[in-house]
Amino acid sequence: MKVIIDIGEAIDIGTIVFKTTINLLSNTIFSVDLIQSNGAAGEFKDLATDITKLAGTPNVADFFSCIEYA
Repeated sequence: MKVIIDIGEAIDIGTIVFKTTINLLSNTIFSVDLIQSNGAAGEFKDLATDITKLAGTPNVADFFSCIEYA
C-alpha cells in the first residue's frame, strides 16, 4: 500500500473493507481466510451482489396467491 501512496494513485477503500469484512467473518466461522490479497475479492463481490439481487427480486406468486400452486 505504501507504493500506491508514493506514486499518488487512489486507494479503493471499498474493496479493502470488503476483503477485511469477509475474512473476519470467514475466520470466525471457518478459521480460514476466504479471500487472499491476490484479487479474488472481485469475483466473490460480484457473486455476493448477484445473490443479493436475486434474493430481492419479487416473486409473482407473492402478489397473486391464486397462481402460487399452479
